[in-house]
Amino acid sequence: MVKFLINRPIAVNMVYLALLVLGLLSVKNFPVSLFPATDIPEISVRINAPGMSARMVQNTVTEALVNQLRQVKHLENIQAESQNNQAYIKIRFTPGTKIDLSYIEVNEKIDAAMNYLPRKINRPQVIKARLTDIPVYYLAAAYKNGGNFLELSEFMRSVIKARLEQLPAIAMADISGLQKPEIAVIPDFYKIKRLQISLNDIEQCLKENNIELSNILVKQNQYEYFLRINNRITEINDIKNLLIKKHGKILRLSDLCEIRKQNQKEEGRFYFGEKRAVSIAIIKNSDARMSDVRKQMQETFKQFKELYPEIEFHLYRNQTQLLQYSISNLRQSLILGLILAVL
Repeated sequence: MVKFLINRPIAVNMVYLALLVLGLLSVKNFPVSLFPATDIPEISVRINAPGMSARMVQNTVTEALVNQLRQVKHLENIQAESQNNQAYIKIRFTPGTKIDLSYIEVNEKIDAAMNYLPRKINRPQVIKARLTDIPVYYLAAAYKNGGNFLELSEFMRSVIKARLEQLPAIAMADISGLQKPEIAVIPDFYKIKRLQISLNDIEQCLKENNIELSNILVKQNQYEYFLRINNRITEINDIKNLLIKKHGKILRLSDLCEIRKQNQKEEGRFYFGEKRAVSIAIIKNSDARMSDVRKQMQETFKQFKELYPEIEFHLYRNQTQLLQYSISNLRQSLILGLILAVL
């Protein structure tokens, strides 16, 4: 074999140059990640439902999908969260499950559930979890000189998170540390008892004035029309001005109850240094290169600082730096090995 190659120096050199060029192109174009693309026994389902409230999403979309997905084999746990305009379902499988087969089965169950979903809902997106889904960056944001943290939470959720997910190299931005609002209606029991008004009357008043109907199909000859009736309560003043009719008297709800806007019960907080902050975990696309992620994040981070000077932004737990160190060590080892092999 060696004699065969020695007698054909031109062919050997051409093959060597071709392999060298292919190797250089591969190093330049292949996506590089810190961890291998190993599957995790978990599948996520993302549902986009534009124009629908969290309650509508829960009643018309999430419940139908969860009922179908409970039939998947090797299911360990399933969690669903409905929000305005979207919903997330996280499916956890028993260890050792072949995720590729479970992925196919989940897609089949979703296809079967599409007949029960509103027609305007696009097919939900099914995502397999891998080690490469570990966040490459974490972004923390806090007011420089203090401010309303509830406003910061809403700004980060509706503006910054949406802006990050628009980047081509970013797959998802997972936000945590938010403060969420709620409206509390606290009856004055002394008043309602004297007026012979029950808690059921107050509850019924709220339900009757918070109506949102959708998926109404009207056919006229060859045309079809989708109707949506929306009478949702969106402001605290709307609740205060609701009227209750009882025993021939008409009363405002604000005369019977204390109505105020407050924060929901918090399950946890996030602090960056001594300041309370919001944290966003940034996950890259599986086929994106780390260099592209780093470049896009640096440009976006610079824009955030210029556009919102009252907010303090911090990038931390930078996985790209660890990857650079690993590649640098690997390059030094290859060079040293090459020198020793030549010697």
